[in-house]
Amino acid sequence: MVKPQFAVIGLGGFGYAVARTLLEKGCQVLCIDRLEERLEQVREIATLAVQADATDEKVLREVGVGAVDCAVVSLGEDMEASLLVAMALKDIGVKQLVVKAVGPLHGRILKKLGVDRVVFPEADMGRRVAESLVTPSILDYLELGEGYGVAEVGSLEKCWGKSLAELELRAHYGDTVVAIRRASKGEPPTIVASPSAAEVVREGDILVIIGEDKNLEKLSAALD
Repeated sequence: MVKPQFAVIGLGGFGYAVARTLLEKGCQVLCIDRLEERLEQVREIATLAVQADATDEKVLREVGVGAVDCAVVSLGEDMEASLLVAMALKDIGVKQLVVKAVGPLHGRILKKLGVDRVVFPEADMGRRVAESLVTPSILDYLELGEGYGVAEVGSLEKCWGKSLAELELRAHYGDTVVAIRRASKGEPPTIVASPSAAEVVREGDILVIIGEDKNLEKLSAALD
């Protein structure tokens, strides 16, 4: 299977994390930043690392950004530069465009420009931290939109030794267990994907559950 090609423009904290993760997964990544010291972080592993002003559409065309499957833009607090780069990438015809927004207004403008996905890293992380603080049994949370999410729930003692059928999470809460992350002593965690109703929950298991936010909260409250 051919891995998609990416361009990451802006190698601050967020951009670097995206580029590094994509490269670790074997993707081809074109990295662009105005600062040479940021490019040094990825130069030895990136498919191509280019020091350039990404607001210049001519430069973007010359380095081949138009050929990538997806471009990710992360230019810190420089909203004007972010908008200029987004417009240039839309004009070039990038297949998919993801842009980090610095605030709601920036996000709305990006959406009007036709950006495929607007990311609010700080807000998203804040939501995930808040969820874990209010509902301690929820170890991590990912918002899907429209009031739905995916949560990693630590299975408490009351769940141990019971099958998913016996727990009846869907019947009682409307939530569905889509996977179980299972840790064994001295071994890396294993994933039980799409577990059957007969699967028994063990001590240390983490349940990956999808459902409405309100139902996830009810489930968490019942487990705490």
